[in-house]
Amino acid sequence: MRITDVTVELVDLPAQPLFRWRNGLPGSEDSVTGGILRVHTDDGLEGEAHTRRGLIVADLVQRRIRADLLGRDPLARELLRHRLWELDRIEEFPIYVFGLVQGRGGL
Repeated sequence: MRITDVTVELVDLPAQPLFRWRNGLPGSEDSVTGGILRVHTDDGLEGEAHTRRGLIVADLVQRRIRADLLGRDPLARELLRHRLWELDRIEEFPIYVFGLVQGRGGL
């Protein structure tokens, strides 16, 4: 099984219910553009992960991640994590990107 595509579908997410942690700390977020990251395989299987940071993830997938993951085994989680770590040296990914691609998105 090989990765044939990595996509991000952008979705509008409504504002969270209004709350506040305490003075000085933000609470709920306004509405945002979220994303659904999908890792597609030649066997027709698809891994999926959701994020509230869709625009950032879509940009990183398009510019850095997709080309590197195409043709790789989606079940080789240690290798995927290692590749992301090496790409992170170039770009400094937000920490949640590792979990999206290697975790649920990586099948």
